[in-house]
Amino acid sequence: MKQRLINESKVQADVQSEQMGRESAERSLEFESAESVIRYDAARTVVPPRLRERLLRVVEKGSAPRPWWKRWFR
Repeated sequence: MKQRLINESKVQADVQSEQMGRESAERSLEFESAESVIRYDAARTVVPPRLRERLLRVVEKGSAPRPWWKRWFR
């Protein structure tokens, strides 16, 4: 009885892994360049609102202030 359960669970695991392999193969995409991968990912990534606001503020200000050690060693 125990051996039968083990065999059935192995068969189920094999079937599940085979299905997952087929699904991942269907989802795989080919890109022409690294830039196209970045564009694809950016189109599907949601930026948190707080991070978006911070980035917009930094961009509006212009360049970031120089680090303290660069100000000391001109």
